[in-house]
Amino acid sequence: MQTETQTILERYSAIFQEIKSDRKCRVLDVGCGPTLVSRMVEGGEKYCIDSLMNHFLEKTQDTSISASFHFLMGAGEYLPFLDGCFDRLVCRNVLDHVLCPEEVLKEMKRVSKSSAIVVLGAYVYSEFVARLKKDLERFGIILLKDEYHPHFFTERTFERLCSGQFSIVKRKTVHYDRAAWIGIQGKTFVAQDQQEREKHSRSYRTLAVCASVAVTLFWNIIRLLNRAKASYFMSEYALIACR
Repeated sequence: MQTETQTILERYSAIFQEIKSDRKCRVLDVGCGPTLVSRMVEGGEKYCIDSLMNHFLEKTQDTSISASFHFLMGAGEYLPFLDGCFDRLVCRNVLDHVLCPEEVLKEMKRVSKSSAIVVLGAYVYSEFVARLKKDLERFGIILLKDEYHPHFFTERTFERLCSGQFSIVKRKTVHYDRAAWIGIQGKTFVAQDQQEREKHSRSYRTLAVCASVAVTLFWNIIRLLNRAKASYFMSEYALIACR
C-alpha cells in the first residue's frame, strides 16, 4: 500500500516531466515539508527551505534524499538567497499556511532567473464550498479556517494570487478529493464575566458540531446525486508558470 508521500510524488511526477531540466539547474523548494516534491525535478543542486525544517529532519528516514539537497530553516517571506539564482522553483501546499502569500510569491520571483519555470500547488475548494463558507460566516460560523490555514482558495482565487507575480503557462488538477467532512469552528465571544464567556463558548462549540454534521450530510447527498459531474469538495490544483 502506498504512503501519502508516495501518492503525492506519483501525482506530481507527470507535471515535472513537462519541465525540462538538467544537472546544471538549481532548484528551490519553498515550504518543502517532509514530502519534498522537488526530488521529482531533474536537476543539480536542490535548496529546500521550511520554517519547521529541524522537525522534519529529525523525523525523516528517507534514503532517497541525496547529497545534492541543501536544507535550510526559514520563512518563504524572507528567502536567504541572492536575486536571480534559481532555474526551477516549487511551492506546494504552502500559500494557504503562510501569513502573507503575496510576499512569498514576490520573494520567489526575486530569486528566480528570467528564464525560470515555477510550479505552484495548493489545495483549493469548489465554488459551491466557497459560497457555503461565506454564507455561514454571516452567522458567526467559521468554516475551513484555523491558525494553520489562515487563507482559503478556489481555483479562481489561487490563480489570481499567483498571476500577480508570474505568467501562468498551464493549469493542472492533480486530483479530486470527494471527502466531505467539513470542520467548523464556533465564533469566539469576548465577555467580561468568565462564567458568561464559558457559556458562550459551550453554546458555539455545540453549534459548530451540529452545523458540521448537517453540512457533511448535505454535501454527501449532493455528492451521491452528482457523481458524473465531479462536484468535488476539495482538489489539489497546480500551476506551471514563468516570469
